[in-house]
Amino acid sequence: MEPTLVILAAGMGNRFGGPKQIEKIDERGHTLLDYSLYDAVSVGFRRAVFIIRKETKELFASLIKSRRWRNYMQVDFAFQELTIDTDEFKDRKKPWGTAHAIACLGEMVNSPFAVINADDFYGREAIGSVFSSIKQGEYCMAAYKLKNTLSKNGAVSRGICKISNGYLSEITEKSGIEAKDGMILDREGSVFAPDTPVSMNLWGLMPEIIGECKNRFPSFLAKEFTKNPQGCEFYLPEVIKELVFEGKVRLRVINAKEKWYGITYKNDKSEVVLALENMVDEGVYPREL
Repeated sequence: MEPTLVILAAGMGNRFGGPKQIEKIDERGHTLLDYSLYDAVSVGFRRAVFIIRKETKELFASLIKSRRWRNYMQVDFAFQELTIDTDEFKDRKKPWGTAHAIACLGEMVNSPFAVINADDFYGREAIGSVFSSIKQGEYCMAAYKLKNTLSKNGAVSRGICKISNGYLSEITEKSGIEAKDGMILDREGSVFAPDTPVSMNLWGLMPEIIGECKNRFPSFLAKEFTKNPQGCEFYLPEVIKELVFEGKVRLRVINAKEKWYGITYKNDKSEVVLALENMVDEGVYPREL
């Protein structure tokens, strides 16, 4: 079956101060997601599934209806919501994390699929490489060089990857990473090489992982909810790490040559705007997407 593009768009953007998914990135009203979807259409994707909060459906529908890429892409919406009916979770406001989002796809996706964050820019070559791999039935991820993913305006969290013979052997979440005094360090003081491969949530997956996420979520709740009821999150990289360790998944790592762009902090926006305007001027993107 033809691959599907799955877009994680249910986040609340707490550090940013609002929903980053709808932040306009140029004077023509485009978002970062518009650039990613233009790239996705360019490399061959013809269906996109947005995973969103139910209350934002009309907002997303209105944002995308006038885009040119929309003429080539079937668009569907899945809702990230907790289906467990118990008072224990009723006060929880925050979405439950990226692995829970994938579990919420249910039977909507039964083909190989790529996963991206709605508020990140990945580059056409990386998205195209993932598309080619999943068409061949291969699990994969795009790994970016750490130096190409940092913010000048504060610390970030990154999935630090270990690779063996071209395949993922381990992924570890590290927080508080930033460049200081010519070095890249995390909050514990560990030093990282600039070319350290990191995951930015550009995955190529097979449909059976949806069931894996769904089946592992109750165990996550039993272990983590009482520790941090409002903040715990069920992360997709953690599920993938478990599947790799269990020998259920062999995941090829694609070395992304492009620079990743995102808006972790408000002050990141000016750099992203300039970079994309330069790409438009160079003819990489049309003025109207």
